[in-house]
Amino acid sequence: MGALQPFAVRGINLTKIESRPTKAALGAYWFLIDCEGHEDDGPVADAISEVRALAAGMRVLGSYPRAD
Repeated sequence: MGALQPFAVRGINLTKIESRPTKAALGAYWFLIDCEGHEDDGPVADAISEVRALAAGMRVLGSYPRAD
């Protein structure tokens, strides 16, 4: 399973994906994504939890509630 699949199966729109080399090893990358939804929203929270179980590391840099 790929790290982006938990978002895809829940229909969460990824608005930006970037990769950066980790500089730790050749071919090792950090991935930065922006998605629609707050980290406490059920489907987004579930996707983040699933990615954390798959990845060596994951960090949420920011999560902002939608203004109604």
